[in-house]
Amino acid sequence: MSQQSIFSRSRFEYEGTHLYFLDKARLLQIEGNSPIILYGSRGTGKTTLLNALNWKEQVKNPSLVKVLGGKRFVDKYIGIYVKLPKVNTEALSKWQNEDESLYGQIFAYYLDLIWLEQLANALGELTSNNEINLSPTDERNLCNKIIKRFPELTQHSTTNPNLIGFYDLEDIFRMTRESIECSSAYGESVISAHQRLKVSGQIGDLGRSISKLFHSIWTKRNYGEYKIKVCFDECECLDTFQVKVLSTLIRLGEHPTFFIYSFISLPIDFYSTLIPNIYLAKADIDHIALDEMSDSEFEGFSTGVVNVRISAELPSDEYKFSNETTFGKLCINSLIEKVLIRSENKNAHDFLDKAKGLVEHPYYDYYKSEGIPYYQAYLVDKLNVDINKSLKPTWAKNRRQQESKEIRKKMVAAYLSICSDYKLDPIYSSADMVMQLSDKSIRDYLWQMHEIYIESQKTLSEFIRTEISPEIQDKAIKRASSNKIKSLPSSPLTEPGKIYRIVSGLGLLTSHIQSSSADYSHLKSSERGLFVIKLDRMEDTKQTRELISMIVEAAEAGFLKITFRDPTKICFRIHTSLAAYYRTSYRGAYYNTPIDFKSLSDLKDATGEKELHEKVKTISRTLYNMDNVQLSMDID
Repeated sequence: MSQQSIFSRSRFEYEGTHLYFLDKARLLQIEGNSPIILYGSRGTGKTTLLNALNWKEQVKNPSLVKVLGGKRFVDKYIGIYVKLPKVNTEALSKWQNEDESLYGQIFAYYLDLIWLEQLANALGELTSNNEINLSPTDERNLCNKIIKRFPELTQHSTTNPNLIGFYDLEDIFRMTRESIECSSAYGESVISAHQRLKVSGQIGDLGRSISKLFHSIWTKRNYGEYKIKVCFDECECLDTFQVKVLSTLIRLGEHPTFFIYSFISLPIDFYSTLIPNIYLAKADIDHIALDEMSDSEFEGFSTGVVNVRISAELPSDEYKFSNETTFGKLCINSLIEKVLIRSENKNAHDFLDKAKGLVEHPYYDYYKSEGIPYYQAYLVDKLNVDINKSLKPTWAKNRRQQESKEIRKKMVAAYLSICSDYKLDPIYSSADMVMQLSDKSIRDYLWQMHEIYIESQKTLSEFIRTEISPEIQDKAIKRASSNKIKSLPSSPLTEPGKIYRIVSGLGLLTSHIQSSSADYSHLKSSERGLFVIKLDRMEDTKQTRELISMIVEAAEAGFLKITFRDPTKICFRIHTSLAAYYRTSYRGAYYNTPIDFKSLSDLKDATGEKELHEKVKTISRTLYNMDNVQLSMDID
């Protein structure tokens, strides 16, 4: 059956018309009277959120107009969206070595020109289309005030400064910006460029002054509390000094201009500025961490995104998607039974029979809602739990509840361990698993949805209304996970081959330490694999910096997940979207697991899959005292 999947639409930049779903509370937050730093790994929706403020999208995108309820955004603000990787910021960085102070002023001036150019274009189009009610006289007077305040802007333009409008002003900003790019490209010194441009005042003076002139005409025309929202996306492309310029712009910022910066992860030093002894306080800027959405928030977000796409294909209101309806509730014991029934191993079937015989034992009363107590029986056996104590009156209710809670915490560890013991693959299915395997990334969620939809061979309406079998979910989820990791060697990363070996080695290592150990310690400290590197104990060499850079790059590309980072240590794990490929926990990793520089270097430098597997075995034995390591995956 040939299907066109509504879940396979590409990233924002490649879509003709983007379909919007926005959390209303978050939208109100980014529309507010505060600068914002927005951060989250790739696929968490940063670009969509920033483009929701973009005046072009708000005027021309019917999906966004619908989400906004038809309200006139120009009564409140004009949003400017700038994708920084498209701007030649790197070329300007060589000026830093000549004179850091002058370079900082020029770079801030350059950033102001970028968004002012777009603002002039916005005002030109909005005025021409009668979205904004400004007379030609008002327009000309405003533009002339700007040129009178900054006459040096016209040195690259042939436009008559007495007859300019918004489009002419756009050209003036553009030509000045391009002159800076040419100056850098053709080797003009920073001192010469600074003198020619006549940059004066403190960092960001150009943007602050011009935005106030715009604001004066805006309030005169009774447009209310007018703001400019300047959104700089993908700021991770900037170097440390350039990030300081961003922080300085916020520290010196004033109404009506509010900056919003997006990063993949929060820079370690975001609060230093170029002004001596002046820092950006955390109270000066709102933080929005998209990776830190709660499970319920991500559930609402993902469901909303899917329903927006469905409504574009099936307009009837009766078609509403929910993860639980389509993928079912998670029941680990049911999955264990499905896995073991497939096995031809007599011991696996003996275990099934033994667990079935325990159903009526009083110890398992607390687990009756979970079906036959397979994982509970396994943990009781391997952890030597005395179940007969439940027959004694002295076993108080609160102790029983606490032990049940501890047993439930280890259910995923038991599931993986049972599959490892009988050399079987775990099944990945259910609404909870699909959510957790996405790791708060809407992109990974949609990739899984796409594969499940294709594998189901159902029409869209059938897919929404039918619970998809665990077997179909499992096959599709594993394919999505496999496709992702196999895309890494050809990804546009600095060292894709080396980064692949690090990620793959950590994936194999995580699988080993989560599913097996000589003394079943993996059931006591379950779901290990939150790797910790003590940076303060490592020698600061080129090799160590390159290695840490590769880990950060792998995380930014969505193959690893950094959970903590400061100058003393970094904590990270494999991204849960890869769990189905490596047969690890769908929830990720929770227990700190030390790893050293040599082990990571060994993974990075492995030649071929066979050597990589051998190095993983060595690391398991050396660091975690694991003998007779069983690989969870065959070598391709």
